[in-house]
Amino acid sequence: MDLIVSIFAECMVDVKENIDDNLLGLFFINMALCKHVPSVCNQFLKIFDKKKLAQMSNQRLLNIHLKLEILSDLKDLLSRTKCEFKGLESQLQNDLKQLGNIVQEVVAAAIGYQTVVKENRNLYNMVQDLIGQFAYGA
Repeated sequence: MDLIVSIFAECMVDVKENIDDNLLGLFFINMALCKHVPSVCNQFLKIFDKKKLAQMSNQRLLNIHLKLEILSDLKDLLSRTKCEFKGLESQLQNDLKQLGNIVQEVVAAAIGYQTVVKENRNLYNMVQDLIGQFAYGA
């Protein structure tokens, strides 16, 4: 009887999160029967081991299910990230094209400015020559 109690105690410690009123009630009923019929005690231990295995299997299935959900969430996140990255890449290309156009406009404006400055210098020199001619010629 002590062996059975120690085995059951070890099993209870292993699956302590699964202890509820039904399991304890089943244990006390079977312990009462074990005093009178030893074969019932052996059958109880076999059933308990099957329940323990089923609970462990259910826990493993739950863990696998949770891991699959996490994996699915990660795949969705990766897919969304790829889409967002493609959008950002497209936006960057558009921004670079616009920047290129703006730079070309600035270059054209700078060339135009240099042309105007050169023309103004020529006009200034011409005016200075004319002033000099009137001053000496008059």
